[in-house]
Amino acid sequence: MYKIIIRTVCLLFLFNLPLSCLATVLLPNNDISLGAVNGKVIDANTVKIEKTLDKDLFYIDLKKFKKHINTIVIDNAYLKKTNVENNLFTLSFNPSLKLKSTKAEGTFLIEARDEKNKVISKIIPVQEGDDINIPLPINTKIIVMKARSPLEIILPKNFRGDLGVQLKVIGVKI
Repeated sequence: MYKIIIRTVCLLFLFNLPLSCLATVLLPNNDISLGAVNGKVIDANTVKIEKTLDKDLFYIDLKKFKKHINTIVIDNAYLKKTNVENNLFTLSFNPSLKLKSTKAEGTFLIEARDEKNKVISKIIPVQEGDDINIPLPINTKIIVMKARSPLEIILPKNFRGDLGVQLKVIGVKI
């Protein structure tokens, strides 16, 4: 039995390159409790947990910021596949700093919306090093990220207790 909490950490870095000015805005963490879950043994050393998320991973209202954010960065995540037509992408990330052998994977929908909360264009995430960069259209006012498949978490078979899954999101003004 595992108790899992998904934490989306939104830390927005706002850059103004000509002035070499850096501002950081820390948004409230979004905690999604998966409650107590059982895993399925997949081999002698690992257990797989699958859980559907019923809440947005994040909803960021960019109208609150004076500067335009044109790129969202998901820190320490790996792009596995994309479906540009539907704004879907599958990513893999290490959900725990404590347990290096853990892995989480899921398919997510990310939307850029205008001031009327209407989806405005296709988004194409790009892998750059250990991060996923998501360029945003110029008139983006709201960014929403939702799970579109169950989140899969791989844990060592001998792990017991609570696991905090952390997805770190950074916004960048370039």
